[in-house]
Amino acid sequence: MSAESKVYVVDDEPAVRDSLRTLLATYGFAVETYGSGPEFLEHVSGEKPGCLVADVRMPGMSGLELQGELTRRWSAASAWRWTASGASARAATRRSA
Repeated sequence: MSAESKVYVVDDEPAVRDSLRTLLATYGFAVETYGSGPEFLEHVSGEKPGCLVADVRMPGMSGLELQGELTRRWSAASAWRWTASGASARAATRRSA
């Protein structure tokens, strides 16, 4: 990623956001964190994210719905998805294939 690029972490759990921010910053990444998909979309309006790390299971807009919205707005958006639920992980894998 270029020096201007950022990693955007979207998760409804503050401890997860803080842990990922610390880990990624340790490796030199510029990191911004958000507690929900709508909050992220509000703040990056008009920008193309460098990399999005989003929780699959969040209240309101899920990580999958967030990725769909990014794809609608900006066709080439990179995203990592994770969940603690096996059923959701299988669904995310099927959708990304």
